Amino acid sequence: MSASTLTSWARTVRRALRDTGCDAGALFRAAGLDPAKLSDPQARYPIARSTQLWQLAVDATGNEAFGFAAARRAEITSFHALGFAVMASPTLAALRALFGSGVGFRQFEYRGWARAHRHRHPAARW
Repeated sequence: MSASTLTSWARTVRRALRDTGCDAGALFRAAGLDPAKLSDPQARYPIARSTQLWQLAVDATGNEAFGFAAARRAEITSFHALGFAVMASPTLAALRALFGSGVGFRQFEYRGWARAHRHRHPAARW
């Protein structure tokens, strides 16, 4: 079974693409993703195809920083349980205590980004 992700972030990408006037549905289909799955909160997309969607979004918008535009369109529910944990935590210190140092998650998140962008920045030290 290949790695997959919930469609919540893909919904965020769709909102950001619509903000720019891009045909989000066409880009989803070009990446091999069924846009109809976006209405199913339990649906998943393969990470490889999701990564392809992000690249298509950058190409279509001409915005190398499209991820920042998409992040502005994220909702607290885009993070599922993590989002609710943030809302329920009285302070950032309490949230950090809940999740420990968080270093493991940050390293995982960074490694995923680095793998996805290694071809674009081959001289960078990952």
